Amino acid sequence: MSLDVLFIEDEPELQELVKVNLSLRGISVDVSDTGSEGLQKFIEEWPKVVLLDVRLPDIDGWDLCKRMKELSGGTHTPAIIFLTAATQERDRTMANEAGADGFISKPFEISELISEVRKKL
Repeated sequence: MSLDVLFIEDEPELQELVKVNLSLRGISVDVSDTGSEGLQKFIEEWPKVVLLDVRLPDIDGWDLCKRMKELSGGTHTPAIIFLTAATQERDRTMANEAGADGFISKPFEISELISEVRKKL
């Protein structure tokens, strides 16, 4: 079975909230605490959707998004959705420049997140 969603986020409570809510809807989810771990799982699991925080302990989300898009090389390009508290207009611009396919601001409604993920699957 291929992975539906890879969630790269360093807040354990948010990891659990998202994982439980997506899993209850039949969406497979794996989580990573760091950008480097997330990148490794991305390469190993080739998820359909990546939920990505901007502020991670080791690699910022902008760079990670660019790396993932380069690695996919157009053959398997997952949808990358930023899920972040970085909500200034320049943050949205940077997300677009990094190649993101979506942007959800924290705090968010879980129904909005589920809807966005389903659109990308």
